[in-house]
Amino acid sequence: MKERVKSMIASHVLICTFHSLGARLLRESIHVLGYSRDFTIYDEQDTEKLMKVCLDEIEGLQKADAKGFFKSHLAR
Repeated sequence: MKERVKSMIASHVLICTFHSLGARLLRESIHVLGYSRDFTIYDEQDTEKLMKVCLDEIEGLQKADAKGFFKSHLAR
């Protein structure tokens, strides 16, 4: 499609998907908010995997805390 449009028009035209345009705009402007341009946008599957990892880690910390792990290390 890009090649077809380029052959019809003499000037430069940005051709992309809605999502890639959004990511491009974010990368160009995110520094204004104090964030790095080096970010990742997760899809639904990636988000679910990350949430599972986080919840598993929280559960592990809660179990360790219940055994007094943190209290004994903080008392040192």
